[in-house]
Amino acid sequence: MRFTGEFAVSIASSSSAFTPAEVDQFQREGFVVVRGLVTEADLARMRQITERGVREEIAPIEYEAELRYPGAPESLQAVGGRTIRRLKQAHSRDFLFTEWMLRPEILGRLRQLLGPNIVCPLAHHNCIMTKQPQFSSVTGWHQDIR
Repeated sequence: MRFTGEFAVSIASSSSAFTPAEVDQFQREGFVVVRGLVTEADLARMRQITERGVREEIAPIEYEAELRYPGAPESLQAVGGRTIRRLKQAHSRDFLFTEWMLRPEILGRLRQLLGPNIVCPLAHHNCIMTKQPQFSSVTGWHQDIR
C-alpha cells in the first residue's frame, strides 16, 4: 500500500476476501456491505474522535454553508451555518484510521476490487463525512455527483 505524500507501507496479501457473490454485487451495484470489519472498541474510538471533532469544531473542517449546495444554510452566520460537512485530514486526527485501513481484512478486499497497488490519497477523500439532522445539504447518502 502506498500513501501519497506521507509514507509507504507494504503489507502481505490477506486471506480475507469477498465472496464471488459480493464481488458480483459490487460490480453490479457499486457497493457491498460487510458487517463486523470494525471492532466495537475501534468503532467507539472512531465515534469519540468524530464527535469531539464536530462538537469542538477541530480544524481543518468544511462547513455546509461554505459550499452552498442546495439545502445548505446561506452563510456561516445563518441558523445552522456552522453545520460541519467534513472533518478533513482524518488520518492526521488519529492513527487509528490508518491502522484500521491497513488491516488484512480491509486490504485483501480492496485488492480484490482495485488490484495489488492500493493508493490512499491524503487529499480530498482523507476526511470524515458528516450528515447532520437539520442543516445538511439535500445531497443523499454517498453521492459523488449532484
